[in-house]
Formats: sequence, structure tokens, C-alpha cells
Amino acid sequence: MEIQTRYASCQVRALWTRPAHALRSAVVRILELSLGNVMLVVVCAGCSLSPSGCSVGGVRPDFELKSFPGTLKFQSENSWAAEMVDGRYRLHNNVWNSKAIKGPYRQLVFVKEFKGKPSFGWVWSVKDSLAPATYPEIQAGFSPWNGEVVPDSGFPFQAGTKKLVVSYDIGLTASGKYDVTLQSWIVSALPPSKKTITDEVVILLANAGMPVPGERVAQASLQGHAWSVHVDENHRDAAGNNTNTWTLITLATDKPILRGSFDVGEVIDFLLKNGYLDPHAYVADLELGTDIMRGAGNAVVRDFWVSVN
Repeated sequence: MEIQTRYASCQVRALWTRPAHALRSAVVRILELSLGNVMLVVVCAGCSLSPSGCSVGGVRPDFELKSFPGTLKFQSENSWAAEMVDGRYRLHNNVWNSKAIKGPYRQLVFVKEFKGKPSFGWVWSVKDSLAPATYPEIQAGFSPWNGEVVPDSGFPFQAGTKKLVVSYDIGLTASGKYDVTLQSWIVSALPPSKKTITDEVVILLANAGMPVPGERVAQASLQGHAWSVHVDENHRDAAGNNTNTWTLITLATDKPILRGSFDVGEVIDFLLKNGYLDPHAYVADLELGTDIMRGAGNAVVRDFWVSVN
């Protein structure tokens, strides 16, 4: 399927082509229109999208979960709340740096069942923060911070020895500063623990104003997209709760990729080939989540499947 992406604004008639990562405190809505074999992805800044067109307005966080279809199975606003999804994955209300938030905030994670399948997501409202503050997420594998999700998941594995593919479909309505990422923790020894972390690999699937740490060291073409590769050596826990350091490797693209099949193994192989990862290291897990600094949003993951072979 051909994917076409455009950025539209209510304020101008011409297409607005500023990259997604340059959006600052703007409402971002993503609308996918199927036109035969062409899918049009529209990112509308400063407005909300409706069947009648583009109208100015903010995002209302749906903490009552009325806009998400299905039967409610789980919900929690408790910090660090966790729930199993589909018997294989862990939904996690991660508030790792919430002390950076200025003023009140709310963050909820939920699981519903719709047409016999689980759907899950998160809702947030953050007035402002000094830095990335929370990361509601779904985890697969063996987190060095939170432990093993389930046995026999295929994780951890030596980098470059297995094929790692994730299929996902995210519905997102949000405003403020946030992103959507896939990420994996890389460790030097087993079992994974925070003391054995050597690298954090982050793949930016969408970015609305979030800073990309580190120096840009390379450009890459992977899976039909152009990526900039950023490396931040001696990265540390911004919350100050841990003293260990690691290398943060971020791959950033200027077009949102919020659905489809993504070959994370290809990214790992690229990093190995170019000397950014140690071939003796292990891939501990895979996570999908939203870094949040400020604003409000609703995210629902309608499909999530991780394959390790």
C-alpha cells in the first residue's frame, strides 16, 4: 500500500510542510483516508478534524473512556499500575520522571475487549513539565527495570541473531509536547538488570515538539523511510533515581508511522554494522509508548503483535 503524508493547517490554503518534529504545543490529529490502494495521512496542526472539515479546538482527554469502543476490562490511574494484555504483554502506567511536572496531572491506562480482541491505551493531561516526564507503554520481553513479562517470549537474545518484527495500529488524538516510540533496552549480560544496561535504542514513530537528545551522527534509509541517527553517550536517568549511565541511540524521521509492520531487527542490524552496538550485547525487550511533557491526549492501540524468530 502506498502511504502519502501531508501536513494541513486551518490558517492557510497551501500545504504546510514543516516536519512533524517541529510542531510546538499544537494540536495534532491524524486522519487516515483510504482511497483505493492509496492511504492519505493528514496531520492537522492547531485544529480538530471532523467529517465537515477542520475546526479550531483543543483536545479533551477522555478519562471516562466513552470514545473507545468495547467492553472495559481494566483501568487505573495509579502510578506504576500494570496489567497483562493477551497473556503476552504488560501494560504499564510508567511515571518515571513525574517530579518534573509543574502543576496537576492525570494519566490513565486501560484495556478493553472489542470484537473478541483486546485493545488498550492511555489517556493523559499534563499542565507542563521541565523535561520528558511519563511514558505510558506496552512491554514485551524482559525489562531491565521491571522484570520479565512472561517466560519463553523469545527475549532476551543476542543482537543480530534473531528477527524482531512488531505489527501495530495506533489511534492518536493529542496536543502539546509528546511523541510515540518503539524502544529496546540493550544489556551486556543476562539476566537483564539496570546494572547491565549498555544502550537504549529509540525509534521515533511520531514527534510533536519533543527534544531529540545527542549528536546527529548518521543518516539511514530503512524500510522506505529516511532516518537521522542521534547518539547521546553517558545518558543517565533524568529523574535522578539511578546512577548508572548508558548510550542513548535515537532514530528520528519526519513522517508519522502509526500503523503497519516494522522490522526492528533491521534497525538492530544497521546499528551493529555501523559499530553503534556491541555484537556481544543482548536485546532485552521491546516497548511501545508515548513520552509526554505537556498537553492532553488519547491513544488506543488496536493491534499489537511482537514476533521473535
